Amino acid sequence: RVMGISQFIDEWLKWRRLCVSRELQFNLDKMKKKLHLLDGLAVILLDIDKAIKIIRETELEADVIGLNEIDSCTTRSGKVQQTAVFADKMGSWKFNFSKAMNHAGGSYGVAATWRPDIKAVRMHDVKLPQSGGNEPRTMAVVEFENFIFATCHLDHSTSTVQMAQVAALNSFFDTNYGLTRKP
Repeated sequence: RVMGISQFIDEWLKWRRLCVSRELQFNLDKMKKKLHLLDGLAVILLDIDKAIKIIRETELEADVIGLNEIDSCTTRSGKVQQTAVFADKMGSWKFNFSKAMNHAGGSYGVAATWRPDIKAVRMHDVKLPQSGGNEPRTMAVVEFENFIFATCHLDHSTSTVQMAQVAALNSFFDTNYGLTRKP
């Protein structure tokens, strides 16, 4: 199509406005997604702060704490490693995250956290039996100089699956710690 210079400039300006409008909308959508993640992160960090407040307000001082249903670097947790945040807020505590499965760009599982003045000797991640399409489960085990600590989240679907998971836990402890006198 043949156009005069003023028509050409008008068409080019329409096209340019459309390009700029699309780019602005794209950037706006990206910022909205990021804001949604940051809102989620604020809620998660607030929950961690609430948990720490409850722990600190108890009469007993904890040496070790087990955490269940923990995200590590997932999109729903704002790519935050929740256990590391918790351990840091507790005062540079140590931790062992036991991954049960990949989830939302990161992983999901259980964790053990402990005071920095307690020395861990060995750590284990124990995969537990699962049924059908249910989420995989794991157990985090940390052996310290004077005791052994474990945390896990059993499957809730059936007592049969739970019993199989408990049998796996017992087998692990019999095999690895059957002769120890550590509690």
